[in-house]
Amino acid sequence: MPTLYVTRGIPASGKTHKARKWVAEQPEQRARVNRDDLRAQLNESVFIQRTSSTPGTERAVIAARDAQISALLGLGLDVISDDTNLPSRVVRDLRKLAVAAGADFEVWDLTDVPFSVCQSRNAQRVGHARVPDDRMVEMYTKYVRGKTHPLPLPDEPTTTTGTTLAV
Repeated sequence: MPTLYVTRGIPASGKTHKARKWVAEQPEQRARVNRDDLRAQLNESVFIQRTSSTPGTERAVIAARDAQISALLGLGLDVISDDTNLPSRVVRDLRKLAVAAGADFEVWDLTDVPFSVCQSRNAQRVGHARVPDDRMVEMYTKYVRGKTHPLPLPDEPTTTTGTTLAV
């Protein structure tokens, strides 16, 4: 049975590094899906906020993510979604994809990586890979600071395993 793995962590906590390493160990059985990569493919990494007059870019990015994950799980591959995945609703939606595909579900929680380490790593990034400092602080403050580790999974009964691993 395939498994959908989901990372949770602020930018520069090591999610993509860990995911790429994991896929490289068994590339014929594993795949990585990342919204930043999809955003680059679909919109040249341009983020346009949804407004009353435009649908924005994220709806298409999320649709592409979900389609890729569903298709890859359907092929029997293990898949990792290595985005921040901090909001509970995102984890809930990804778990629904796993359930619909008959796959197991597991979370790799990296929210225990110290904020100062993430800031330092992020400062070394260039171009679109670098997250604005105020956005880093906002995400850390909203989703990680003062919260238990690992972050709890949203309450919702499923037919799959709902495991959160501190990695």
